[in-house]
Amino acid sequence: MTAALLAVDAWEFEAHPEVWVLIAGVVGLGWYAVRSIGPLAVAQGEVVVTGAQKRWFA
Repeated sequence: MTAALLAVDAWEFEAHPEVWVLIAGVVGLGWYAVRSIGPLAVAQGEVVVTGAQKRWFA
């Protein structure tokens, strides 16, 4: 029993598809919000997202 527990690596990388889908969804919705919703929500000529906000999101 002890040998079996020692053989398990808790930090081994395991790709979880649901996590990748979640990340892709957040990035996709962020892109959609900036490109489609943002221009409708701010005044004409105003910046939707600043450069600092883009860097923090990345």
